[in-house]
Order: sequence, then C-alpha cells, then structure tokens
Amino acid sequence: MRNGAYTGSISQGCLILFGLPFLGAGIAVLFFAGRSWSVYLDSAGWPEVPATIEHAEFVSHSGDDSTTYSVDCRYSYAYEGERYTGTRVAPMGGSSSEYELHQRRYAILAEHMRSGTSFPALVNPERPDFAFLFREADLFMYIGIPFGLVFALAGAGVMTGGVVATRRARRRAAARDEFGDRPWLFRADWREFRSVPAAGAGLAAAWAAGLGLPLFISAFVVVFVLGDAPVFAKVIVGIFAAMAAGAFLNAVVVTLRFVLHGAPVLVMSRVPFVPGGRLIAVVQAHGHLDPEGVSMHLTIHETTRGQGPAARHDLGGGKTSSLSTSSGNSTTREIYRQPMDVDPSMVTYDGRNTLLPVAFDIPAHLPPCAKTGDDLIAWRLAVKVRAMPVSLRAKFDLPVFEAEESEIMTREGAVA
Repeated sequence: MRNGAYTGSISQGCLILFGLPFLGAGIAVLFFAGRSWSVYLDSAGWPEVPATIEHAEFVSHSGDDSTTYSVDCRYSYAYEGERYTGTRVAPMGGSSSEYELHQRRYAILAEHMRSGTSFPALVNPERPDFAFLFREADLFMYIGIPFGLVFALAGAGVMTGGVVATRRARRRAAARDEFGDRPWLFRADWREFRSVPAAGAGLAAAWAAGLGLPLFISAFVVVFVLGDAPVFAKVIVGIFAAMAAGAFLNAVVVTLRFVLHGAPVLVMSRVPFVPGGRLIAVVQAHGHLDPEGVSMHLTIHETTRGQGPAARHDLGGGKTSSLSTSSGNSTTREIYRQPMDVDPSMVTYDGRNTLLPVAFDIPAHLPPCAKTGDDLIAWRLAVKVRAMPVSLRAKFDLPVFEAEESEIMTREGAVA
C-alpha cells in the first residue's frame, strides 16, 4: 500500500514537471508573437522617413533538421534633426523558414543599396532609435498565437491535472486511514449507495481535445497550405486535420448527450456486493428512453504497475478487448466481459427519469475489487440506450469486495 502510494506520488509529480516546459514554450511563443503584433499595429500611425541602405545580405541558417532565412540589413535615417542607425527589417525580427519572403525583401533592399536611392522607414515617434522597413506580418505572427496558446494551455492543463491528482491521492490516503480495511467506504458516492460517473471531467476532457487539437493543427495547416510543402506532407496534415474535426464533433456529441440525458446514476441496493452474491441496482437516466434500445455489459479491468503479473485469461465470460492502455509505468487490461440480459418490460418511467433495473448473480470465482501490492482490480457496468439524436452512454464503477455479512450495508427500502 505504501509503495503504491509512493509510486503514485512520483507519477503525479512527473505530470507537473512534464507540463512545465510546454507551459514555458507556449508563453515564450505567445510573448514573441504578441510583441511582433504590437509593433505591427502600433506602427500604423508612425511617420515615414527616407532611409539609406548601407548594407543588405541574404543569410541562411542551417540547423540539424531545417534551414531558416533572414535579411541582414543596416540603414541610417534622420528624425527631427538627429541621425540614427537601424537593423530591423520587419515588425518580427530574427529568421524564419519563409525563403521567398526574405529573398524578396533582400532583392528590394539590394537594389536600393546599389542605386543609392532611399527606402521609406517607419519610425517610432516615442523611440526614434526604433524603426523598421517592411510593414508586413510574417507567417510566425499568424501561427504563433494559436500555437503558443495550445502549448500554454496544454502545459497548464497537465500541471493542473498533476496538482488535482496529488490532492485526490491525499484524500484517498486519508479515506484509507479513516476506513481501514473497508475499502468500499473510500468513495463518498458508494457510501450513499450510488455510483456516479465523473460527467464533468468527461466534458472537460472532450472539450480540451475538441478545441486544443484543432487549434494546434491549424498552425500546421496554415504553414503547409500557404508554404511550399510537398504533397505527402499536406496529406499527413490533412489526416490530422480530419482527426481534429472528429475530436471537435465528439465534444459536441458528449455535450449534447449531457444536455439531453443528464448525468445517469446507479442506485445500489447494498454496499458492497460480494462474489457469489447477487447484485441489484437501478440506473436512473434523465428523460423518457426507449426500453427496446437498452444494452448493458459487465467488465473487469486489471491495472498493473511495472513488471506486474500477466492479465488473467481463465475467468470465462465473453470475448474481452485485446486493447490495453498505458499511463506512466502502469498498464490497464480488460480481463472479463459479460453481456447482461435486459427485460424491456421491466424498464419504467417515473415522469422524470427512465429507470433501468440491473440484477444478476456475481460468479464466485471472479476477483473482487482489491489492491494487493501494485495490482488493482476494477468492476464496471457499461450502459447504452439508443436514442435520437445521440445515444445515452454511461459507465459505473461497482463496489465488489470480499466482506462479512455483518459489514454489508443495505439501503433502506431496497430489495435484498
């Protein structure tokens, strides 16, 4: 138990450290792009003065995997009787991958340098020593805002998740200390004979992906559409753009599902349920749902950390999912799946909620929800009801534990 809590603390701390560079990079990009836009917008009212081009050179900068370009320029100008020297070419300084843009600027400045003719420079009247030559927005200025915003929000979100996870782990540790060997009392909703999915967290995650991914991809779409990118690169970006559109559509569907069906609740007859016993509960879902469109299935998931034991394959039931999810040093696998029979005639409507009865015998050989070392078993009941325009979907955690009959709490008025 202590080792598992310690490992969880490390994972949550890693989330905070992992999000920090994303937040820092996003803030830095937003700062440089925002500062360039500030110069661009402020310069709309700046006076123009003739500048003498003294030096102009097209420069390429080769990196490990890319080449950027810039114009090295020096010019002089006079403002209100004082002589100044400038080097800035456009509102955004530095180099970028826009070859044609920098080549065009260089050609214009080189021609003015050879001919000796002046070129108009925009001068900041409040700081006459600050000027530039081309009032143009570079591509980075367009993509920097969404790019930096996505990185900053992603970093802040990951760090916030780490902080929330740390606080949640502390609350769980406090609950373990309080309830000792009665793990079915760790959760407040279970203590109230209910199982409540985290609908708010699901909505937040859906919109984080639905807005974050399109914003992130939009930066690359602008680059590859406006830039001279190869066809295969544009195809790859197009695929990711379709994924971003799918993430946004999913967020809309999740929101619509919540608006139409609310947050379903599983009301349980007792806590905990025990292997070899009977599970009796009722799903309360907002609105009037079609009894013929109800389907349910029971699943058991095993989470192992590090080189934990292999998943159990001899539990019976239906075909389990071959997919597994990994997070940090833990892996979650589905080790049991069983469809549940639903009698449409037992589904009722009380004028506000549709009530879906759940009743089945729990096989005695199935492992209960228990933590031994770093291995965690979780029971879930998945419910789906076909409806227009979106179906109801919900997953409920079930408190299935080994317990003495004297430890089992029964809800008043519930059927045993």
